[in-house]
Amino acid sequence: DHDYPRLLADLYSGVIDVAFVQSGWLEANRPEALNDFNYIHRIYPTFENEPYPFITSTEVVPTFGVSAAPDIPWSLRENVVSALKKIDGTQSFFNSTQIVRFTGPASYEYVRTVASDLGLLQRAADGTFFCPSSFYELVHCPAGYLKGSEAQVMGSCTAKNRSCPDGLACLCTPCIQLHDLTLEAIGLNGSRILCSK
Repeated sequence: DHDYPRLLADLYSGVIDVAFVQSGWLEANRPEALNDFNYIHRIYPTFENEPYPFITSTEVVPTFGVSAAPDIPWSLRENVVSALKKIDGTQSFFNSTQIVRFTGPASYEYVRTVASDLGLLQRAADGTFFCPSSFYELVHCPAGYLKGSEAQVMGSCTAKNRSCPDGLACLCTPCIQLHDLTLEAIGLNGSRILCSK
C-alpha cells in the first residue's frame, strides 16, 4: 500500500531527504537506482551461511506466517492465536512435525527497535507504544549535529524559501552541524567545567 515510486521521485527531486522502503523493493523495481542513495544503518545479515540478497537495515528472521481471510471474525482470530501460543512442543502430536512453538512475528520487534532507536516510536509506562505528540519530537540528529529550536526546525523550509506540498510536513536542514567548539558548563555550586568537541 506504500507509494514507493512517489517516494523515489520525491527523493530525486529533492522534495524529501529520507525515505523508508520495504527491503527488496528497489532491487525488484529500480535496480538501476541502487547506487544513487546513502543507506542508513545498512547491515548484511546471513541465514544458513547464505547472505541476504537485498539491502536491509533490520535483521532477517525466517518464519512461517499464519493469516486469516478478511471475513473471519476478530474474536476467532484472537482465539486461534491464543491457542497457538499455548503450544510448547511437549504435545505428542507435534513430534512428527517438529514444531516447537508459535510466537508473534519476530520481525515486528526489529522494526519496532529501529523505530524506537530513531525516536519515531516511544514506550509508555504501561508498556504500550505510541508516536510522539509533535512533529518536532520526531527529529533526532546524528552525532556531531544539534537540533535547532522548535521554531527553527519547523520554519526551516520557509527560511530557505522552499515550499512544502499539500498534505506533507517538510523539514529543511533541521540539524545544525557542530564544528570545533568549547562549551562551559556552570554547576549549581558555581563550579565550571570546560567541554571541547
